[in-house]
Amino acid sequence: EVLITLAIIGVVAAMTIPTLVSNYQEKVTVTKVKKIYTTLANAYQLYINDNGEPGDFNYDEEGAVKSYKIFEPYLKIAKDCGTLSGDGCMYTSLYLLKNGDNAAYYADSNLYYKILLADGASLWVRGHAINTTMPETNSYLSILYDVNGTAGPNKWGYDLFDFRAYVNKGILPVGVVENDYSFEEYCAPQNSKGYGCTAWVIHKGNMDYLKCDDLTWADSRCSD
Repeated sequence: EVLITLAIIGVVAAMTIPTLVSNYQEKVTVTKVKKIYTTLANAYQLYINDNGEPGDFNYDEEGAVKSYKIFEPYLKIAKDCGTLSGDGCMYTSLYLLKNGDNAAYYADSNLYYKILLADGASLWVRGHAINTTMPETNSYLSILYDVNGTAGPNKWGYDLFDFRAYVNKGILPVGVVENDYSFEEYCAPQNSKGYGCTAWVIHKGNMDYLKCDDLTWADSRCSD
C-alpha cells in the first residue's frame, strides 16, 4: 500500500510540477517586463523634462550611443559592452522568432549599445531615423530586452521583448494598436514572428499567446 501511495504521489507530482514551474517562470517574466517598462518610461520622461525632446535617432553607432545615454543614469548596470561585441552582456548566438525560425544576431553589431543589468537581464538599444508608420514622430529608438540574459530560450515573445521610444510619443511597448507590429499579426498566431507580444504582457499581465492561437486584443484569456 505504501508503494502504491508513493507511486500515485510520484505520478501526480510529475503531472503538476512542470505546470507549476512554467507558471512561476511566466510570472517572473511578466514582472520583469513590467518593471523595465516603468524604468524606461520614467527615464525617458525625466530626460525630456531636463533636456527637451531628444530629436532624431540615427541608425548608426552614434545613434546607438545617443539612445543609451538617455537611460544610463537610471539603470543598474553589471557590465557595459558599449557598441563592441556583446560577449558577457548578452546572448551571442542566433535569436529565434516565436515560430521557431531564425531571427538575427545582435551581439556583434555596432548599431546596438549593449549592457548587462544587475538582475541578469540584457538590454540593447539602437536608433532608427526612418518611421513610415508614424511619420509625425519623425524617428524612434528601439530597445530590446532579454529578461534572463544568456539563458534560453532566447526567443521573441518568450524572453525577448521590444520597446520603442518615439519622439513626441514617449515609450511604447511594441504591439499596441498604433504600432507597426500589431498583436493580432505579430504575436497571437502560432506561426507569428513574435515582435508584437510586449504590449500584451504589459497590459494583460500574462503570456497566454503561448498557450492558445485564438487571442485578439479584446480578449484577456484563452477560450475554453
